[in-house]
Amino acid sequence: MKFDEFVSKAQNDIRAFLPEKFSNAEIEIHECRKLNERYTGMIIRTEESPIAPTINLDYFFKRVNEGEISMAEAVNEMSEITRTEIPSFDVDKITDYKNVKDRLFIRLSNYEANRGILDSVPHEEKENLAITCHVLVDNSEGRMDSFIINNELLNNYGISREELLSDAKENTCRILPVRIEPIEFIFNQYLKDGNIEPEKNEPDIDKMIDRAVGLFGETSLLVVSNNKFQNGAAAILYPDVLDKLSEKLNSDLFILPSSTHEVIAVSENHAPEYHTLEKIIREINYTQVDPRERLSDEVYHYDAGERVLEKAGNYYKRIMDKERTNRMPVSDRDIRSGEKNKDRSPEI
Repeated sequence: MKFDEFVSKAQNDIRAFLPEKFSNAEIEIHECRKLNERYTGMIIRTEESPIAPTINLDYFFKRVNEGEISMAEAVNEMSEITRTEIPSFDVDKITDYKNVKDRLFIRLSNYEANRGILDSVPHEEKENLAITCHVLVDNSEGRMDSFIINNELLNNYGISREELLSDAKENTCRILPVRIEPIEFIFNQYLKDGNIEPEKNEPDIDKMIDRAVGLFGETSLLVVSNNKFQNGAAAILYPDVLDKLSEKLNSDLFILPSSTHEVIAVSENHAPEYHTLEKIIREINYTQVDPRERLSDEVYHYDAGERVLEKAGNYYKRIMDKERTNRMPVSDRDIRSGEKNKDRSPEI
């Protein structure tokens, strides 16, 4: 079955799987663009429910095409998604900044992979990563429904991109507090029931790090995320997180981008050299990580003394450049400085 045929059949068949209230529902097919993802979506709206979940038709086509499920089973699963209750949220309110400000949070994604969508949304570039702003609609147990702030919404808010990003960064720490666990704990949780229990108490970051590092010492591989373990890679940007980790591990840090949901922090003193780590990251990314959840193939370095988070390669280049400058004879430095400044107008 070709994809166009699959879409047409899904659109025609799904009404038979839906309750009576959907008999006059409007079925829309359109292209969806999200961070790290682009797909054909189907939305089924009723007059009573103008907000509805988007069904990823590419996902279901792949499963049907590979024989994992039948067409009827696929359409039945789509109907279950359609019947999912969407949290109430007044659409008219999202154009008023004061109604969304306390719901803002940031996400980290790969810049190049999302260049198309980033053209239409306010963002900040950090190395090869993009920081974007989102509004959390539902933060109940097991859910994290949200939408991205685009340029049109930003214009309606009447604020600057810088103000939006600043508010979102500050707010993220409150609504999605940091969670730090040794990687062994995460593996055990997944093996146990396939889930990670959310942090029930307000986290004390110092106690959290003490507990995590206390199990395996300075050689610990520490998973850094938010309390939901969803879209939590941005937790490395929270104030003091990397500083406190560096202090406890008594070292600068390597940051391994395991996915958009979490990263792994490891002491530079107890890790292989970064080229080896990059090979490991790339192999894992292309064999074990869903493409929609890939963050980066790069290894990052946190310089605790300078408080700089950057690509590991850029860090070592910066250190080598500094060492070359320090080794350079004073006269050579003066000559280079003069060449660099000879075209500048004198200060008056």
